[in-house]
Amino acid sequence: HLSTADAAARSYAAVAKLKQEIGLPPGLGDLGLKEEHIGMVASEAIQSGNVPVNPRRACVEDLGAILREAM
Repeated sequence: HLSTADAAARSYAAVAKLKQEIGLPPGLGDLGLKEEHIGMVASEAIQSGNVPVNPRRACVEDLGAILREAM
């Protein structure tokens, strides 16, 4: 049996490989997201119906950090 950490690492690697195989760009920056867009995108995202039902609470700053990480 795999440890949780090993399963997570394998899952990450599989998703990264699939992303490359189907031609998705490496990050949101490659799709045109710029630092100056992050505040607006995070503010709009916090208003979506998805945030309240997410099992992990998030604020605008959290969403901004996630977007930066995904750039």
